[in-house]
Amino acid sequence: MSIFITGAAGFIGQKICEGFLNKGHHVLGLDIVPRSNVLSTLLNHPKFSYVIADLRKKEELKPICRMLFEVGSPVSISCVIHLAASIKVGESEENPYLYYENNVFSTLNVLEMMKTYKLKNLIFASTAAVYGTIVDVGDNGVTEDLAGNAESVYGSSKYVCEEMISHYSRTQGINAVMFRFFNVSGAPEDHNPVHLIPIILKSIQTQNPFTIFGSDYPTRDGTCIRDYIHLADLVSAHLLAFRWFNTLSHSNQSNSNVKENQTNKGNTLTLNLGTSSGFTVQEVLDACIRCNGKSTTIIDGERRSGDPAFLIANSDLAKEKLGWSPQKTLDDMINDSIV
Repeated sequence: MSIFITGAAGFIGQKICEGFLNKGHHVLGLDIVPRSNVLSTLLNHPKFSYVIADLRKKEELKPICRMLFEVGSPVSISCVIHLAASIKVGESEENPYLYYENNVFSTLNVLEMMKTYKLKNLIFASTAAVYGTIVDVGDNGVTEDLAGNAESVYGSSKYVCEEMISHYSRTQGINAVMFRFFNVSGAPEDHNPVHLIPIILKSIQTQNPFTIFGSDYPTRDGTCIRDYIHLADLVSAHLLAFRWFNTLSHSNQSNSNVKENQTNKGNTLTLNLGTSSGFTVQEVLDACIRCNGKSTTIIDGERRSGDPAFLIANSDLAKEKLGWSPQKTLDDMINDSIV
């Protein structure tokens, strides 16, 4: 079976490509960056192919679609995993057009591609930023029904994408699993990291100052509380989602009436991916210093627009529907991120 993965050259994308290759699948990766940005272990894998295209531009997708999906193509795509996106909260506040253009237009073009070529299974990378600040959730974390109060343009753009996917599922028969990623770590990131743990580790390595954006939040030490997830646990969730699609296929073949969240034509799941444990920015910083055995200069910065004070996942639904549960600890994430 072949898996089509957008954003394949990214921090998360490369690990998900590896995960499916390790299970024996063919993987076609798409991204906007040159091949030099892709791990050599992927490029040298006999079951991996890589194409360069801008998902916002239909004219760049047309020849790829003809190659993949029209008569005579040797490739049969059983699942699309759409990871490609702009993901920086602060940047989204400064340049909202970029985020709505890139995240929404690219997702719309992926959905139109799936509609045109009758591709039925989609895994979408959404984000915990769709929640914003949620009060009165106690220690249980936010559940999937509490979305729609995004405080950042980034979170809003992803929620728009979720809504589009739900409508395409209902009208076009697309099965979709929409994962709301919490804060991802667990592997070295490139020279310009965007996730918190790699940013802290780079600061420690280079001895450039690390800025804490806000130390006056209503939390135990004044810094934001977040949930963190290891890349390996993220990959396992995607593999389980793919297995869920296969159960749907077998169910349809046997005319079973047992389906999850069935719409008129498609089936959807929206699931949090986090550990359901919260750490403040200061606690993550302290853990990174402890694991490295050395410190860095800390700058007490102003709050960043779009950042809620508290955001922890309730991932019970992912366990119920997919049998998924995270296995890695915060120390695992840090140690596996050290270059």
